[in-house]
Amino acid sequence: MTQWKTKDMPFLPGYANTVHSNHMWNYVVVPKCASSVIIDVMNLKEGKNPNVKTFTFIRHPFKRLKSYMFQEKCFDIGSTNKKIESVLHNWDNNDLHCVAYSLYIEKQDFDFIGTLENFKEDFKNITDTQIKKMSSRDEDIKTNEMYNICLDTHSKDLSNAYAKDLILFNEVLNDNINNRSIH
Repeated sequence: MTQWKTKDMPFLPGYANTVHSNHMWNYVVVPKCASSVIIDVMNLKEGKNPNVKTFTFIRHPFKRLKSYMFQEKCFDIGSTNKKIESVLHNWDNNDLHCVAYSLYIEKQDFDFIGTLENFKEDFKNITDTQIKKMSSRDEDIKTNEMYNICLDTHSKDLSNAYAKDLILFNEVLNDNINNRSIH
C-alpha cells in the first residue's frame, strides 16, 4: 500500500494514511470518514499520482469515535467506557479507526480538506459526481444518548487526546464555510 506520510508512524496498519488516485486527484484515507464511498464513487486506484492535486475528508473526532464504538459493537455503558479507556490508553491497540488523524493529516499538505459534516457541499469541490447513497449505520437515539453520556464522562481526557484533531477540524470547517460565502 502506498502511504501518504511515513515519518514517525510505524504503527498505522491497514488502509489509514494510504493514497488512492485517478487522473485528477490523490485521496488520502482517513478511516471512519466516508473513505469507502469516496474510493468507489471516484473510481480511485491505490497509488499516488505525482501530477495531480491531493484531498482528504475528516470528521469531528468525537463523531468519528462514536462511529468506531458502533462498529466495535459497544452497546452498553460498560463496554463503551471500557473502549474509550482503551482508546485513551493506546488508541485501542493502535486501531486505525480511532488513531488521531492529525498524526498524518497536516493542512498545508492538501489542496482541499473536506468534512464529513458538510460532505455533500464539500464533495462538490472535488467532483461533479453525485453520491447516490451514503452509509446508513447511524445508531439509534438511545445508543447515541448513551455514547454522549460516556463521551461527557471522558470529555477532558478525550479533548486532550484529540486536541490537534479538534483544532484541525475547526480550522477546516471554518475555512470551507468562509470560502462558500465568498463564492
